[in-house]
Amino acid sequence: AGNGYRPDDGANCVLLVKEIREQLDLLEQTDSSEDKEYLLSIAGPAGYDKIENFDLAGMAPYLDWFQVMAYDFYGAGWSNETGNFAGLYANPDAADPLFNTDHAVSLYLQQVDPSKIVLGAPLYGHSWKGVPDGGDGGLNDVGTGPGVASYGDANGNISYWEIMKLLEERPDL
Repeated sequence: AGNGYRPDDGANCVLLVKEIREQLDLLEQTDSSEDKEYLLSIAGPAGYDKIENFDLAGMAPYLDWFQVMAYDFYGAGWSNETGNFAGLYANPDAADPLFNTDHAVSLYLQQVDPSKIVLGAPLYGHSWKGVPDGGDGGLNDVGTGPGVASYGDANGNISYWEIMKLLEERPDL
């Protein structure tokens, strides 16, 4: 909410990346160390609804790689719909089956050389409260808001270590 989008944002992002690359190239030439190379990458979105606003092909000549953030497809901080927040493949029962890593990478491959794609994976999770009991563990259900969280987080974000602790306490999960 509150984040605006303009039709020229994609082209402006390409211009920004291009300018940064040009400045880094100039810095390489003036750096006192020999053979100094400055790398440039972005943390790119994995949600198809975000990818469509980027000109990946336009940025590709200026970037060394795209770090695809293949996570946060679902989260209690922004939706009560539960789902695999870092799903590898499509879940046909999901609220939006296009939110998955396989689909995101396929969209990048349409515009970017595969050697420039780095897949980001999470070491944390999201939790919801008020999810109905069921045999599927609450997947693809609706909760009432964020659940268990680490570090006082109000969005139900839970650390890897907290997940491991919960699994030790409740091996039936």
